[in-house]
Amino acid sequence: MKVIFLDIDGVLNNTSTEETFEDYYFVEDEKVELLKQLVTRTNAKLVLSSTWREGWYARERIENPSKSFQSAIRLFEALEKKLSEYDLEFLSYTEDFGTRGEEIDLWLKNWKGEQVESFIILDDMYPEDLKLHTERLVQTSESLGLTQEDIEKAIDMLEV
Repeated sequence: MKVIFLDIDGVLNNTSTEETFEDYYFVEDEKVELLKQLVTRTNAKLVLSSTWREGWYARERIENPSKSFQSAIRLFEALEKKLSEYDLEFLSYTEDFGTRGEEIDLWLKNWKGEQVESFIILDDMYPEDLKLHTERLVQTSESLGLTQEDIEKAIDMLEV
C-alpha cells in the first residue's frame, strides 16, 4: 500500500485562498483536483497528518466537546464532505503528540493494516520539522499550495 501523509494548510489551500468555512481558510477545488489526480495515478491512501485531524479526534473520542472542539469537528466534517465530492477519503490520521516526523513514524510503526510499501509527506513544513522522514517530503509552498510539479515529484517518490 502507498500512503500520502497529508497536511491541509499550505497544501490544499494557500495564502491567497478565498474559500472560507466559518472562521477558517478552507480548501480550494483546484488543489483537491490535483490531490485526486495523485491518488488516482498511484492508488495511494490518505492519512491526515494536519492539525485539522483535531476535529476527527474530537468527534471520535470526546463525549461532550467544548465549543472549540465543536468548531474543529465542523471544519473536519466540511473537509470530509469536500473530499468525498472527488471520491477521496481518509484511511486514518496521525496522533498529535510531538513533531510531525515523530507522529508519522509512530503511525508507520503502529499501523496494523496492509503493509506500507512506500509513502510521501505532502506538507509545507520545513524538512527539519519532519526529522525522521525528510527524504519523503514533497514540500509545497505556503503561497501556492499544491502544484502540478508537486504531483509529478510525489508520483516519482511513491513509485520507488
